[in-house]
Amino acid sequence: MTPYLEAEGHKVLAPTMTGCGDRKHLISADVGLSTHIEDVVNSIQFAQADNIVLVGHSFAGLTITGVADRVRERIRHIIFFDALIPNENRLAAVSRDPDTGDWPEWWTDRVASFEEGYKMRFWGHYDTRMLVPAEDEKNTALLKKLLTWHPAKQWTEKLVLQNGGWEGLRRTCIHAAGQAYRPSSEAMIGPGRKLGWNFIELDVARNGFMTDPVRLAGALLSAI
Repeated sequence: MTPYLEAEGHKVLAPTMTGCGDRKHLISADVGLSTHIEDVVNSIQFAQADNIVLVGHSFAGLTITGVADRVRERIRHIIFFDALIPNENRLAAVSRDPDTGDWPEWWTDRVASFEEGYKMRFWGHYDTRMLVPAEDEKNTALLKKLLTWHPAKQWTEKLVLQNGGWEGLRRTCIHAAGQAYRPSSEAMIGPGRKLGWNFIELDVARNGFMTDPVRLAGALLSAI
């Protein structure tokens, strides 16, 4: 989507999170949500960026909320694209039972298959149809070629906020309403339907930035 946003005069920063993609060699058991928040905060600070439209996808909704909490004076607008919107009832992607302290059974079953106990793999637990339509052979092949592991602690580490996170900021939730296979739950995007939010239904797949970059770029631009 970068060329479409830059054509409208925006500068785009798209930092790779520690332990993922071309930084997969940096993964460790200690890499988690706070690491990814630091990745983005440092990217902002070293680019000397200001007047920022902060965008997060899927569980990166936790990451951008932590970033907004740290550098809120630099944030113009925060946008959750089919992303988990954290609130007082959910501050982690997966949480322990408040009574027993146990992890959910589905999580412990999954952890057993992680490489070295902390390297999460998309394959084996999910289907590419969760990201792009089955008929999109080009993007399916690209995902299978480039999608790397993910640090488990990004899911389990609890978000700690000191300045309200997204509260008080201009904010938008864009729902990938065209996602047919296992769409995002209301538990993720539901808070974005409440008063104070700009809620947009967009007929694209969950990875709309791959399948419909022009339409998604247009939605981002219209929201701000």
